Amino acid sequence: MQLDSEENMQLYLILPGDQDTISLLDPKIQESEKEIEVESLLKDLASVKVQLEVKDLAYKQALLKLDHYQKTQDELSTLLNNSDSVKIKYINVCKESNIRMNELESNIKEMSDKLQEFENVQKQLSHVTNEYTTSQGQVLNMETELDALRRAKVESTMQVEAMETALQEEKLKTEELLRNIAELNETIFHLQLNAHEVDKENTEIQLATKIVVEAEAQLERT
Repeated sequence: MQLDSEENMQLYLILPGDQDTISLLDPKIQESEKEIEVESLLKDLASVKVQLEVKDLAYKQALLKLDHYQKTQDELSTLLNNSDSVKIKYINVCKESNIRMNELESNIKEMSDKLQEFENVQKQLSHVTNEYTTSQGQVLNMETELDALRRAKVESTMQVEAMETALQEEKLKTEELLRNIAELNETIFHLQLNAHEVDKENTEIQLATKIVVEAEAQLERT
């Protein structure tokens, strides 16, 4: 009992407002403060743990997204390669069509020259016919030759028309091929644009991943 009285006397001697001194003297207060400090540390630890879990989840999602964009980039690269192959194929077809067109034009020119030659021969035959009207046999022979030449002209004309039709078809095919090439060029442009967007997003994901890793490292140092 005397000890308690001495302790009470010491408490009365403490100046008002000097709570730190009271805390040092009272074990219960010290224990309470330690519990409060431990609870605060536990709360901070739980908060840091939650932050780490959130950042770990964000990091995993970023990795998944990066993998997805990598696959998308590979697919776009494959499409670009395929488009280049198709484009080269159509260019070769166009070259072959141009060669065939040149051959047809050369044949048409040759047939036109033959028709001109035929017309010249026809004029000569007409002139000879006028000169030898007195000779029935010669006239008949010339008329026979003229009929043969006319038939040849008809056949030549039909051949020229057939060649012109074939040339027109080749021109239509060439125009279709040119349109296909234009569409392929547009497709390649869009694919290249998409590939650029994917590269840009990959760069952003890598930057975000770097920030997450740095944050985790900073938390570990803390």
